[in-house]
Amino acid sequence: VEMNISSEIKTDNFKLNLKNNAKFIGSVNSRKAEVEMLNTSRANFTGKTKVAFIKIADTANLIAPYWMIENLNIDSKNANYAEVNVQDSLKGNIKNTAKFVYYNDPIRAFKIDKTANVQNKELE
Repeated sequence: VEMNISSEIKTDNFKLNLKNNAKFIGSVNSRKAEVEMLNTSRANFTGKTKVAFIKIADTANLIAPYWMIENLNIDSKNANYAEVNVQDSLKGNIKNTAKFVYYNDPIRAFKIDKTANVQNKELE
């Protein structure tokens, strides 16, 4: 399944579960977002969210450098890749061989396994 949204989803609570080969491409403007991704699912977000909860596992890919998140809580494990833009606070766990890239300079309170790869970059 592939879902491509050309306009913006504007809602108070946004919830998305992707698994297997599912894809989501779109813009989200919400107060709260919950995203769960498993297996080889892929997502590309833009927009703004006040509080986001992301659970990503297996070989899922989340590419969202232009999704402006104020406060993020992430649970990332196995061989996935996540790329997000966080303004205020970043919490959670990055486990196993997960790769995580975040932009901006949020307050960080997350645990990183020795085998995980975490990078803080400047958005160009």
